[in-house]
Amino acid sequence: ENGEKYVEGQLSIYENKYYIRQNVLLPSADSFSQTSETDVYIVTSKGIFVCEVKNWGGPGQMVKISKDGQWSIIHNDRREVKESPVAQNSRHCLATEVYLKSKGIEKIKINPLIIIGNEKVFVDNESSNAVIRVSEIYSYIEGLDLPEIYSDEEQKRIIALFEQCEIEERYFMVNDYVGTMKGLYNSYINRLFEYQNQKVTY
Repeated sequence: ENGEKYVEGQLSIYENKYYIRQNVLLPSADSFSQTSETDVYIVTSKGIFVCEVKNWGGPGQMVKISKDGQWSIIHNDRREVKESPVAQNSRHCLATEVYLKSKGIEKIKINPLIIIGNEKVFVDNESSNAVIRVSEIYSYIEGLDLPEIYSDEEQKRIIALFEQCEIEERYFMVNDYVGTMKGLYNSYINRLFEYQNQKVTY
């Protein structure tokens, strides 16, 4: 949460450059869950950047991403293996593609991007996945050799679709453990009184 708040503050720098939406909920395109919530969308003339924010590590620590995509945090020669956010973000990208196609947008360049939500941790990325700090967003996007083919109107349409996306409310039964135990206890006590008041004949 702290990482996302920090990123939110930093993203305000780009509000006149890119179209940005945060915490957008879309229908899921896979069987892992019913919905897909993307941390940040950055819509540009070069396409859509689907961003997953991770606020991992701090001063004196290192986020290490190996060539085979394994994520870990290293501190004082101790290694803590983390679940890679790449697979999670890939599902967000797929959900985005399926959703936009359902709204008539067939072809749009979707770019997965992992954002580290602080400036204090050292990042050593040996993988082919894009992992940047929030302060690098401008230089990263502008430095990509991608054609600027999406008009301002097309970008606005995509943002409008994200804003209009409505997920039907899903209701789940909640088991009240305390209430259940109280009910069982009261039932047990009542049964005891019944047995006590019964006349037993031999």
